[in-house]
Amino acid sequence: MGGNHRVYVLFDSSYTSKSLIETCLTKGWYVIAALKTNQILYSKGIRPSVKEFARYIAFSDTHLVTVGGEVYRIECIATKRD
Repeated sequence: MGGNHRVYVLFDSSYTSKSLIETCLTKGWYVIAALKTNQILYSKGIRPSVKEFARYIAFSDTHLVTVGGEVYRIECIATKRD
């Protein structure tokens, strides 16, 4: 893609995987992904399920994103790729 276009990749929970997310981030693409509530997140030595993690997300930390006419409320988790 030429120019200053941003690429957003939207996954539903059936396709979300570490390898797909890492591939997108390597290409500089933004990822919006649904997660299954029983999925485990690994961050800084902590292993909460998505359901447990969601308890700590304040409504004020979320924002709306529209994709293809559908509106999603998301919490942004920034990931830095080295």
